[in-house]
Amino acid sequence: MPVNSDYNSYNTGTLRIGGLVSGLDVDSIIKDLIRIEQMKVDRIKQERQLVEWRKEAYREITNFLRAFQDELFSILNTDTYMLSTNTYKTYSATSSNEAYVTATANAGAMEGNYIITKIESLAAPTIIKGLTWIFPEDKAIDSTLEQLDLVAEDSRAEFSINGVRFLIGTPTEGEELPDDTVVVDPTKTTMHQLMNLINTNDKAGVNIFYSSIEKGFILQSKATGASTDITLNDISGSFLQDIGLAAYGAEKISGTDARVYFAKIGSSDPGDPGNNILWQSPTNTFTIDGVTYTLKNTTPDGTVPITITVAQDVDKAYNAINNFVDKYNQLIDRINGKLNEERFRDYLPLTDAQRKEMSEKEIELWEEKAKSGLLRSDSILQNIIYNMRRALSDAVEEVCISLSSIGITTGLYFERGKLHIDESKLKEALRNDLERVIDLFIKKSDINYSPDLDSESRTQRYNQSGLMYRISDILMDTIRTTRDSRGKKGILLEKAGIVGDITEFQNLMDDELKRLDRRIDAAVEAMIRQENRYWAQFTALERAIQQMNAQSMWLMQQLGLYRY
Repeated sequence: MPVNSDYNSYNTGTLRIGGLVSGLDVDSIIKDLIRIEQMKVDRIKQERQLVEWRKEAYREITNFLRAFQDELFSILNTDTYMLSTNTYKTYSATSSNEAYVTATANAGAMEGNYIITKIESLAAPTIIKGLTWIFPEDKAIDSTLEQLDLVAEDSRAEFSINGVRFLIGTPTEGEELPDDTVVVDPTKTTMHQLMNLINTNDKAGVNIFYSSIEKGFILQSKATGASTDITLNDISGSFLQDIGLAAYGAEKISGTDARVYFAKIGSSDPGDPGNNILWQSPTNTFTIDGVTYTLKNTTPDGTVPITITVAQDVDKAYNAINNFVDKYNQLIDRINGKLNEERFRDYLPLTDAQRKEMSEKEIELWEEKAKSGLLRSDSILQNIIYNMRRALSDAVEEVCISLSSIGITTGLYFERGKLHIDESKLKEALRNDLERVIDLFIKKSDINYSPDLDSESRTQRYNQSGLMYRISDILMDTIRTTRDSRGKKGILLEKAGIVGDITEFQNLMDDELKRLDRRIDAAVEAMIRQENRYWAQFTALERAIQQMNAQSMWLMQQLGLYRY
């Protein structure tokens, strides 16, 4: 916001003409006299503009911290989430024949080979295949139920699928229907729309479609497995029977489980049936001991046993830690940049009068210097940097390794805390000392995070927590959007607020801006009073001169010296 120094902006609107008698340029004289008052207003406005810029600078840092938190400490970003064991304890699983089965591994897996000797069956849903049903001539799936003659005019049909009731027609007066009953109007609802209502009903748990190949309706359970079933019932009318699903002769195919044979671990002869163990699953994707298998097809007789190889994926863990270090370095670079930015105190916010005399480029360059260093040596930002650097360097209780011992070190003093990674040393630690590396980063404290913890509990949590939990706590204390028992949010939100939160308009800096607004109003009022006083004085002068002129003219007339 530019500082308004145009004197006329504060004119009361009264038309004043001075100097008619004295010949003085009263307006210019008063403007010069009032300049001191105008300068007072400008100084307060410049102070206000600096506060506004400082608030914007704080919000930039807050946004940067939020982006850092969202990427590295939000469980939604599974690939970069630094508080999960899966980020550090990473395994790859490869299948020797992906045409039949693929696999992935999580942190609960163990390295080794797992052999599948046979995939006997895949998990399948329960299916009901209705009798042949052909759409009437000139009718199709987008015709209404009435047009398809499935529900006669002024009549109704009611049926259930897995206990969910569907009413085609109008409920009678006073009729009480179950809460989950689906009611449709046969004159407006098409067959396609009814099928969509069935398919999207989670409680019914089925999908219905019309097969143009088999020329009939087919119903199948959404779930797979031998325990699945579909129950149909025409409660009133014969809708399901009429479309062939509940008719005598409709074919019901029961669901099946996936049946897979694994060779016993360490077996020397996987082909020996005595060395095989049957695993059954109601789904084709299932997890055993941290390895998730996805079945694709059954294996024909004579198929070579399929080997699933699980191995530690050090590169994936290294990349996650390296990404954290990169983001951390960017963060402290940004904050250190603000803390050490040069302050040009001679470059104050421009007034309107000054802006009128400058080009856009000159204004841009001036304001760049005027905004520079507004957060120089700021105590809030200094604390953030200090706390983060301390969090990464202090020992974790009962963990006998540190960042430096696994190849992550702090740079030279002028880098102000930037981290550097020795790739080979870190990968060696991940490969040979994984459990302690995990503890170093994500060891959990017995005490949960809360902004209301007392000093002793905070210290205990800090000492027990892994490095990532310490960083997460610092972020929460700084940009937390929830309130503590005193009604306070994160430090930066309380200070400058953030867009989209109630603190956008309720924060300490906005309170300061309001105080400055009141000072500006008071200074403007004082300037207007001074202006009125000057005008009153010059008006009195004009009157006095006019009276003196009148007296002089009368005297000259009396002495006969005045000629008309």
